[in-house]
Amino acid sequence: QEILSTLKITTNYSHDFLEIYAEKEVSRFKNNLLFDPIKRVAREPIRKLAPTGRLIGVLRMMLRSGVYPHFLMLGIAAAIKYNAKEDKDYFVMNSLRFYEISAFLEYNLGLESKSIESEFICMHYQEALNHLKIIMQ
Repeated sequence: QEILSTLKITTNYSHDFLEIYAEKEVSRFKNNLLFDPIKRVAREPIRKLAPTGRLIGVLRMMLRSGVYPHFLMLGIAAAIKYNAKEDKDYFVMNSLRFYEISAFLEYNLGLESKSIESEFICMHYQEALNHLKIIMQ
């Protein structure tokens, strides 16, 4: 719903088209026959967390359109914490334990510290992690 609302605000696509497309995508993800392991979906998180990547690009759109990205922030926090040892991004992602989140975003992901995206993530990162812990219990 967050992304759907953002697309309705930021694009010229028909709202009916966007709703039909969103429904199709959600139903695809609900299909148990199309199981997609976390390892495949979450792999290479640096690419998804780059300033022009999937997650941060959508975050930028949402913040500019005035849509609060609660669930997207959960995805961003999960991507930041993803550190599977066999993943090619493991060493960089695992370095978060040495830095504050703001330094990690800037030096490892290339997200400028004064950007609206970086400031939003820094403000809401711990809250998102706490929410993820509750969900995972």
